[in-house]
Amino acid sequence: MLLNTFPDTSYDNLLFRAIVISGFFGLHRLGELVDPDRPDLHNWRKTIKRSSVHLFEDNFSYVLPTHKADPHHLGSHVVISSDHPDVNPARIFAAYLRARDAKFRFQPALWITSDGRVPTRSWFISRLRRVLPSSYAGHSLRAGGATYFAARGWSDDRIQALGRWSSEAYRIYIRENPVILQALLHGRVLQRS
Repeated sequence: MLLNTFPDTSYDNLLFRAIVISGFFGLHRLGELVDPDRPDLHNWRKTIKRSSVHLFEDNFSYVLPTHKADPHHLGSHVVISSDHPDVNPARIFAAYLRARDAKFRFQPALWITSDGRVPTRSWFISRLRRVLPSSYAGHSLRAGGATYFAARGWSDDRIQALGRWSSEAYRIYIRENPVILQALLHGRVLQRS
């Protein structure tokens, strides 16, 4: 598993693990979680704020201030549960949050690197490249999460809502996976949620 390659022994590993968990289980585009590499494209209004976070034993949530399918910039409340057999997202997120709050208590952004900055796309991708080939990129979290939820038997409507898709474009992610396609064609669920 990707997370095992980044043990929770350093601050930036905790951050990377929390972003991976949020991206995968929250069906995020990478650009919703990190800043662009070019400083002139940074937009504070798109940054997830620490003050929007709610953490519970079995889930956590935060407000995504805006996203591609949100033309009026109303934002979305993202809730990530820990109802997954192999990983507890709330525990991973809580470990990052404790380290973040101890080190950067007064920083308003949720995601902060060890040098006090919002992580950039290249910051994230450079860590991803340590263990995965270049065929995996930031969008792989979103695609993998959509495929995971389809394999667990989630309805198309539920996946579309979680991923904040305004169209049926989300089906591309699910249908590209041959195992999922076969299960859908034969009316089977690979693992019920």
